Amino acid sequence: MRLRSTTTLILSLIGLISGCGQSSPDALDAAQPIRPAYVTTVTESSAPKRHTFIGKVDAAQRVDLSFEVGGQIAQFDLRAGAQVTQGQLIAALDPTDFTLQREAAQAQRALAQSDLSRKQRLLKDQAISAALVDDAVSVLKLREAQLALAEKALADTRLTAPFAGHLAVRYLDNHMAIQAGEPIVRLNDLTELFIQISVPEKLFGALGSSDIASIYATLQAAGDRQFPLTLREYAGEASAVAQSYRVTFAMAPIPGVQVLPGMNATVVATRAASAPGIWIPLEALITSPEGDFLVWVMDAKTEIVDPRPVTLGEAGPLGVNILKGLTQGEIIVTAGVQHLRAGARIRPITP
Repeated sequence: MRLRSTTTLILSLIGLISGCGQSSPDALDAAQPIRPAYVTTVTESSAPKRHTFIGKVDAAQRVDLSFEVGGQIAQFDLRAGAQVTQGQLIAALDPTDFTLQREAAQAQRALAQSDLSRKQRLLKDQAISAALVDDAVSVLKLREAQLALAEKALADTRLTAPFAGHLAVRYLDNHMAIQAGEPIVRLNDLTELFIQISVPEKLFGALGSSDIASIYATLQAAGDRQFPLTLREYAGEASAVAQSYRVTFAMAPIPGVQVLPGMNATVVATRAASAPGIWIPLEALITSPEGDFLVWVMDAKTEIVDPRPVTLGEAGPLGVNILKGLTQGEIIVTAGVQHLRAGARIRPITP
């Protein structure tokens, strides 16, 4: 009798202990921390129709002009900002030394010519060998080459504009001594203006696609006027840091408005309208171990999230287009997606 009472007591204690070790689902859920997360309601909208980029104006050509010979600047009257025509004199060196060198070369050539003529007459009389005449011919050719170099050096004391343009920078002043190849001025060709922008990788292909309706630029110096652009060139490799491509557009000069290199420009690419669709932020996407794309969908009543596979379309400035997997009105998590787990309750935050 006492043994049976003891057994009953032990079984009762085991049952009590087992009951204490079990937790209800509500108790387990209460033990898990409720994470705050940004959410948004899925809506349908048209694909973005405009892409805007900030660019810089550049000249069609820019060149730093320099003398091919060294010397002292004797004439340098143009100032920065001047407009020059093709062939116009920009600066000149003191030609005195170069003139003397040319005169010396002319004298040496004349002497060589005279010597050759004398030896040719002697050769006719068989007074000298033909080898001496050949030597005189070689000396004359050498003196002619030296004269040509002296004449070129004298001509190089005058620096002229290779094209019509805008004198952007003046590096030196008059009467300064310079070395050959030292920059004197920077000349910009403004007969055509270039605008350079950096295009992110995800938008680079869109600039050359058929759904681009127009591309134009606006400049602060020209108010609200829009200027059509023509694609001129683009970099074949992305920049290492920003993963963007440098794209260059061309535009005609603006009559009555001075547009100079370095000015800011806004480039707007307008795309043809597309059918409405669902667009979500790229930050809302995660990938499964199998490589599928998922989003966290929240139950509006319980605030519990679960992952759902989606099919992606094109990417744009507003995010990525969802072709399949979401419907209008559903609530998805847009930030903090890497820290969630299936069946977790969140504290939704609406931006």
